[in-house]
Amino acid sequence: MVKNNKADIPDNLSNKQVKISPKKRFDNIIRAMRVLSDELDYERLCKKIIKEIEKLNIADRIVLLNNNNIEGKLFLEYGINKTDNEIVNYRSTLFTNSKILPNDVITKSLLEKKMILGKEPFEDVILKSDKYVELIKPMSLLCLPIIYQNELIGMIYLENYASKDIFQPQVIDELKILASQAGISLKNTKQYKSLEKSFELEQLSRRTEENYSELKNELISNISLELNTRLNGIIGITESLIRGTAGKLTEDVEYNLSLISSTGKQISFIANDILDFSKLETTEIVLKRKPVDLKKIANYVGSLSGILIGDKPIKFRNKIGRDIPLVLGDENKIQFVLYDLVNNAIKYTKEGAIVVSADIVDKMVEVSVSDTGVGITPDMLGSIFKKISDIKTAAQKKGFSGFSLAIDKYLVELHKGTINVESKVNEGSRFSFTLPLFDEKKFNKKYKTLKPFETSLDPEPDTIDTDKSVYHKGINILVVDDEPLMAQLIKNYFALYNYNIEIRLDGYSTIKSLEKGDEYDLIILDIMMPDISGLEVARQIRQKYSLFELPILIITARNQIADLVEGFEAGANDYLLKPFDGNELVSRAKTLIKLRRLTKVNLILQEATEFKNPFINMTVHDLKNPLNVIQGISLMLKDYYGKESEQTEMLSLINESSTLMSNLINELLENAHLESGKVAVNKSEINMNDVVKEVLTNNKARANSKEQTLVFSPGPESSSFINGDNIRLHEIIDNLINNAIKFSPKGKSIFVTVKNVKAQKNIKYVRCEIRDEGPGLTDEDKEKIFGKFQRLSARSTGGESSTGLGLSIVKQLVELHDGTIWVESEYGKGTTFFVQFPVKDTGKSIDLKF
Repeated sequence: MVKNNKADIPDNLSNKQVKISPKKRFDNIIRAMRVLSDELDYERLCKKIIKEIEKLNIADRIVLLNNNNIEGKLFLEYGINKTDNEIVNYRSTLFTNSKILPNDVITKSLLEKKMILGKEPFEDVILKSDKYVELIKPMSLLCLPIIYQNELIGMIYLENYASKDIFQPQVIDELKILASQAGISLKNTKQYKSLEKSFELEQLSRRTEENYSELKNELISNISLELNTRLNGIIGITESLIRGTAGKLTEDVEYNLSLISSTGKQISFIANDILDFSKLETTEIVLKRKPVDLKKIANYVGSLSGILIGDKPIKFRNKIGRDIPLVLGDENKIQFVLYDLVNNAIKYTKEGAIVVSADIVDKMVEVSVSDTGVGITPDMLGSIFKKISDIKTAAQKKGFSGFSLAIDKYLVELHKGTINVESKVNEGSRFSFTLPLFDEKKFNKKYKTLKPFETSLDPEPDTIDTDKSVYHKGINILVVDDEPLMAQLIKNYFALYNYNIEIRLDGYSTIKSLEKGDEYDLIILDIMMPDISGLEVARQIRQKYSLFELPILIITARNQIADLVEGFEAGANDYLLKPFDGNELVSRAKTLIKLRRLTKVNLILQEATEFKNPFINMTVHDLKNPLNVIQGISLMLKDYYGKESEQTEMLSLINESSTLMSNLINELLENAHLESGKVAVNKSEINMNDVVKEVLTNNKARANSKEQTLVFSPGPESSSFINGDNIRLHEIIDNLINNAIKFSPKGKSIFVTVKNVKAQKNIKYVRCEIRDEGPGLTDEDKEKIFGKFQRLSARSTGGESSTGLGLSIVKQLVELHDGTIWVESEYGKGTTFFVQFPVKDTGKSIDLKF
C-alpha cells in the first residue's frame, strides 16, 4: 500500500511499453473484455480489472473505487503497487476517509463525471493544490470514471512515477473500453448477487420447507383454526340461547343474539380466506374445482347480507333460476367474489334493491349483481378493476379503487372467466362475471388428476440425459439482422436446443413488435443495418426495458474499440464479433437469459410481497368490525341479565373469545404495518422508569391471578431518559412482561430492573432487564425466539395463546428506536430479556417510588 511519505515511492520504476501492432493491441483488449464479461463474482471481478489494467504496463499504482449504491460516495475496493505486485483489499473504505488518494482530484472527477488527466508540471489548480499530489509528486495521474448509461458505477485511478507522457490517446482509448466493460460487469455482479438470493427465495418452498414459509403457513393455519374453533363455540352458545336452553328470551334479545350468530358466521368465512389468500405471496393458490350450485351460493350470501344492510331500506333478491346449470370452479372462491360484490353494492346503495341473477352467455354462465346505488362515473369505469400488481397503489386510494375488486378479478381470471361492470351515475351499477359450465365428461378426464402448480423456473438440470427441447421450450429469442443468411445461421445454432427463434430483417419492425407487446427473453442485434442502425434500436429498447428486463447481445463485423464502447453505451449487455463460434453464441445467450429469468422471479416476489401486507390489512379490518359487534352486543346483554345468571356466564365466554380473537388479529395488523414501513414513531423525551412502572401496574392483576410477584428496581432518575415513542415503548415493555407472566409458574417472582450501562464506543444506554423463574429456553428456542411465526417448545402455564409474532414485533419496534434486544437463558433455570436504548441526558432528578 502506498504510504503518505515520499521516501516510500520507488525511484527506479520504468514504464517503457513494448511496441506491438494495432491488431495485437485490439486482440488483447477484446481478450480482456471477455475475461471481465465472463466473471460474476464481485471480488474476483475487481481483482481481474486491476490485473488487466496492470498488463497494459502504464501505471506504477492502480486503485479501483466502487459506488456501493450510496449516491455520490465512492469506496476504495482493491489496488496494486508495482513494487509489491500484490493486490491490496481496502475493504470498502470511504475514499474521503483515506490518506492514500488525491481526494480533491477524485471529488472533482466524481462530481463532473469526467476523466481528469494530469502530468508534471500540473497546471490545473485542483491538481496543484491537492495535498496528496504535493506530497507524493507523481509524474502523471489519471482519474477515469466508470459510467454505464449515465450511472456512475465506480472509478479507476492510476499513477505513474517515471513518465509524464505515458497516458497517450491510444492508451486512454483502451482504458475507456475496459472501463465500459468493467461498468457492465460490475453492475452484472451486483444484480446477479441479488438475483441469486431471489432465486433461492423462489425455490424456498421446495428446498427448505421447514423454514420461514412453512412456519408462516402453519401459523396462519393455526390462527385460522383457532379463530374457527372459538367462533364455533360462540355460534353454538348463541344459537343454544336462541333455542331457549337458558330460558325464554324477549324479541329484542333474540334479535341481538341472531346478529352475533350471523356475524360469527361471516367472520368464519373471512378467517378461512385468510389462509387461502396468504398463499398469494408464494403463488400457491390452487383452485379446488368441482361442480358448484350458484343458486345455493347466492342464498347463503343473501343470508349474510342482513347484517350488512342493517337499517337501510334495501331488499336482497336472488333471481338465479333453478334451470341455471352447475358451473365448474372453487366453491369458496366463487362465494368470496359474490359476497364481495354484494357487499360493495350495499355499501354504495342507500335504498332500493340488490339483485343477483345468472344467464348462459357464449357457453359460460354469467353471474350479475345489480344495485340501485350511486353509480360510477365514466372516468372511473376504465380503471375500476386493478391488477394484483397494482394493489399497493390501489391501497392508497378510496372508493372503488380498493383491494377487493382486484382480488375478485384475480379469482375470476383463475377460473378462466372475465369480470365487467356497467353503470350510470345515480341510477345504479351492474357487476357481472363469467364462469365455465360444468362438463361431467371433461371433469372426470382432466380435473380429477389435476396436480398442484409447479413453477417453470426450475434450474436447468446438468445431466447428459436432460431433454433440452423440453427445458428451452417457451424461451423466445428475437434475431435482428438485415442479412437473411446470417439470421438463418444464428437460428440454426439454436435449433438443437428448441428455442423459439423469431427473425426480423430491419430495426423498425423490431421496435413495432415490442411496442405491440411481443415478449422476448433475448434480442440478438446486428449493429450495421440500413435505415435504422442496431445502436439506435438498442437505445429505443432501453427507454422501455432495463438491462436485465430485456438483454441485448450485439453482433458486429467492425473490430474498432470505439464501436464497442458505443454499443455498450447504447444499452448492449454483451457482444460478439463476426465471424463467431456457434457454441460461444449459445453460451453467451444462455447466461443473459438466465439473468433475465432471475430478474423476472425477483419482480414476481416483490409484487407478491407488495400484495401481502395490504391484503392482511384489509382482511384484518374486515375481521375487526364484526368482532367489535360481537363484543359490544355480548357486553350489553350481560348488563341486561345481571351478574348471577346462566345467560351471563355464557355471554362472558362469548366476550372472552371475541376479545382473544381481537388480540390475535391486532398482532397480525401490527406486523403488516411494520413490514410495510408505515409505522409512525413520534419520539419525545421519555423516562423509562415511568414506562416500566405503568406497565407493571397494568399487569398486576394478571400476575396476582397466578399468585406471582412483580419486583421493580428503578434506574437513576437523572440518566433514565431516552428519546422514544411513549406508546411504542409501553408496547415493548408490556409484551416482555406479559411474556414473563405467561411462562412463569404459579407463585414465582418476576424481576424488572432499569439501569445505565456503557456499550460499544462508550455510548451510554438505558437498559431494562426482565427476569423470570420459568422453565427457561432450549438452545434451539433461543436461536429462533425473535423470528416471525415461531412456535417454541415452552408452553404457557395458564393456557394463554400465542401467535408467534409478539417478540418479532418487539424486536422491530426496538430497532426503530436505535435499540437492541437479546435473551439469555439456561434451560430449567429461567429466562432474562434485555432491551436497551441510547441515553438522552436531561439533568432532571425526580424521586420515584414503586
